[in-house]
Amino acid sequence: MKLFNFLKDKLMADRIKLFLLSVTASFIPLIIRLKRIYFVGINEAPFYRFSTGIKFNYYDYYKALSIWIIAIGTIIILIYQLKNKEIEFKKNKITFLVFIFIYMGLISTLMSHYINTSLWGDFTRSEGLITYISYIVLFIGASSINLNKVGLNRYISFLAIGVSILSLIGIFQYFGLDLLRTNLNYYLTIPKNLMHIITEGRFNFKFINRSVATLGNPNYVGSYVATVLPLFIGLYIFSSHKKSYYINLLTCNLLFAFLIGSGSRGGMVGLFLALLVLLILNYKRIKKYYRRYIILFISFLLIFTLMNIYGDGFASERISRLLGDIFKLVDFQDENYEENIDTLGSKRGLIWKLSIPMIKETILIGHGPDTYLFYYPQDKSFQEGYYVLVDKPHNLYLQIAINMGLLALIAFIIINLLILTKGYKYLRLNNCGRDNIYTTSLMVSIVGYLTQGLFNDSVVSVAPIYWIHLGLLYSIFNNKQKVYE
Repeated sequence: MKLFNFLKDKLMADRIKLFLLSVTASFIPLIIRLKRIYFVGINEAPFYRFSTGIKFNYYDYYKALSIWIIAIGTIIILIYQLKNKEIEFKKNKITFLVFIFIYMGLISTLMSHYINTSLWGDFTRSEGLITYISYIVLFIGASSINLNKVGLNRYISFLAIGVSILSLIGIFQYFGLDLLRTNLNYYLTIPKNLMHIITEGRFNFKFINRSVATLGNPNYVGSYVATVLPLFIGLYIFSSHKKSYYINLLTCNLLFAFLIGSGSRGGMVGLFLALLVLLILNYKRIKKYYRRYIILFISFLLIFTLMNIYGDGFASERISRLLGDIFKLVDFQDENYEENIDTLGSKRGLIWKLSIPMIKETILIGHGPDTYLFYYPQDKSFQEGYYVLVDKPHNLYLQIAINMGLLALIAFIIINLLILTKGYKYLRLNNCGRDNIYTTSLMVSIVGYLTQGLFNDSVVSVAPIYWIHLGLLYSIFNNKQKVYE
């Protein structure tokens, strides 16, 4: 086909795929624009907010739409490569488990009482089956790239630009300069036909003087930073070139300031565990790179101190609350232990307690992607004194188990365990330093995402980055590739 003549260069297809993945991870989180959506919901108390009718989404719809479009482009390239035998479909455990994961999502959608929501996602999140299929396409696209020929340096460069822009927007918000609350942003992100509904006077945001940027919620900032900061810390620690050393150090500091400005405790826990894994994986080289660890620690400490002073103790208060929650969790002797557990993580404990029994109904088939809110026992939650309509479990694993089925969750967990285990074995057997740098950095990125997933949900701002990194890690050891910079 003449349309694909430019792909005769066998590397061109992989270069295009890597470019699409770079755009997805780097710039899609920056997309914001108001969208009017016709939502099919439920017209009864207490779900009036989610009743059938016209709704609006500012943060997520166009991110999801962009992901769908890029997934379609990736599928076209993959089909071309398969047809020309540039890549091959490998049948193995991971392939089978990925199929099980998305197949259970499909069955859960088809069997759902809310099939429209299951397919496209609810109007506040846009993470239905189509979005999950797109995630898997991104994973397959990443895992099929010949990194031995294409390399990851361009992906990292794009990502550094994207995360720096996003971090700066969030940091400015923390210091009272919110670029989103400007007339320019109003005219850029509110369509003319909706300006009569959202006037300049009503163009306000929920969070003030907290780092949210274009992600919509401080919790999502935590998810984002816990996923990308460990990657850049790994790249910084093991940088062999002065230019990349300083760029990665600057990127790390911007991301850390972004996290502190958000106050996300889940992100802090995810970052901590990812750093712990980084130290364990490279314990033999700590002495060699100890100066870099010290420099990073000092720079993080300075950022924390300065931002804490400016925020009148905001950062230290968030740390204190995190430590308080940990103490509640381990203080089994407290006669009010159960009540204390309910209050963990801004009532996450209560939400988890009421969500876990829901899995009995979704052992094989879930209720459908993004339908959690219709099945959560809101009445029991109200009786416990939590007068908020709960629309998500604040836990990635409960989200998958309830929406897509326990079998899908098991497949998801095993996929990650297999890839991380194989990555660890690859590190032990591989002597190429550049490979070790990328393998280690991708591994701790995935660990950071999976850890913060204990406290946060999958969202279109962050999940694509995780799936891309999972695919890139799989590509490195599955194809026994040497990645050049």
